[in-house]
Amino acid sequence: MKKMNGFIAAAVCTGLLAGLGAMTFSARAAENETADIPEATEEYTGTLPVTSDIITTSVTISDENSELEDLRSKGQRAAGEYIRQEKILLGELAPDAPRITPDEAEDIISGGGTVYEIMERFNSIHGYPDFLGGSGITRAEYWLGEDDSSMLLMYIEEPKIWFIDENGELTAYRLDSDRGIAGDANGDGFFNISDVVAVQKWLLGKEDISFPDWHSADVNSDGKVDIFDLCAMKRMLISDLF
Repeated sequence: MKKMNGFIAAAVCTGLLAGLGAMTFSARAAENETADIPEATEEYTGTLPVTSDIITTSVTISDENSELEDLRSKGQRAAGEYIRQEKILLGELAPDAPRITPDEAEDIISGGGTVYEIMERFNSIHGYPDFLGGSGITRAEYWLGEDDSSMLLMYIEEPKIWFIDENGELTAYRLDSDRGIAGDANGDGFFNISDVVAVQKWLLGKEDISFPDWHSADVNSDGKVDIFDLCAMKRMLISDLF
């Protein structure tokens, strides 16, 4: 029995010694691994440009996407598209791209042509319409500033063009590719209230008024100038503006 206990004690001692040996070996290995790592001789005080750039770019792209989504949602509510601003957000048009001026627009309109031809000439200066769309009738808006307080407003199907200044004053133009500008009774290259007054005075016989081209006053194309043309001209000034 004593001999058996002696064997057991020897085995336990042997196990303990083996365990201590393993622990000693692990400690030395750890020391060797630590010793292989060189000590830092300089303190790095710079920034992490790659990570910083990625974060900044992600925020910028996210903001632009959000603005684009808001713009498209606004366009859907208005049954159209805010094309010029969308092209700017997409990087397809410079933010400081020129806008058409009233003088440039008047020169283009006075040159005649269909509404599509005039729109194409507008786009050669303005880039794109600020807004294109509408319910029932298509309108194109060319803003003269950063908002719609003053604009050139085109109705595609009629065809019709309005100039609205910052005070809400308007001048209306009606286009006819075959006869020039319909309603331009006085031949000044534009259709506005002065043409309506001229036709009204002519019909009343109050003044000796002649028309450079009476076809322009024959807005309903029935071959004569009469009260029906006057009524049509008055409707042209006020119809479908808003």
